Amino acid sequence: MEWVIVERELPQAANFDDIQALRARLRGCSDIHRVEHVRAYLSRDGRGLDCLFRAPDAESVRTANRNSDAPFSHVYSATIHGPEPDLVQPEAGELVLVTRSWEQPVAFDDVQAQEDAFAWCLQQHRVKFLRSYFAKDRKRMICLYEAPDAEAVRTANRTASLPFDDIQTVSVIRF
Repeated sequence: MEWVIVERELPQAANFDDIQALRARLRGCSDIHRVEHVRAYLSRDGRGLDCLFRAPDAESVRTANRNSDAPFSHVYSATIHGPEPDLVQPEAGELVLVTRSWEQPVAFDDVQAQEDAFAWCLQQHRVKFLRSYFAKDRKRMICLYEAPDAEAVRTANRTASLPFDDIQTVSVIRF
């Protein structure tokens, strides 16, 4: 089984009940394709939803979502870097999700070395790295941080010259 990420940009703001309804729509196809919904990260504005699945492969998750008319922008198999994937809401501060993409494949170690070189900046802004999900094609990544707010993470990433597509505060929805 692989870890699979689904990135969604929702047409309208969603809440916990909307996410549960989406999950219920996926349930039948998910069972057929052996897709297990592990958790979701819902942006504060309710428009961004990044989901973590366990499945045989990314195509199984993509098929289950298409057959259930569940919108998605990206689906990819990923490796997990960081603590156990049992994350709950942070003890202090906010949970902040950073989305990154590259046109050409990159090495995880190169991205990590760049972040490590600016560890002082993360510390200065009270930003704590929690975990990364790195696409197996090496072109996408989402990273989770604990921080006072999204702006602290944005400032630290800019200082470190780490590319990002989006940075947003999220809540964890566990299944």
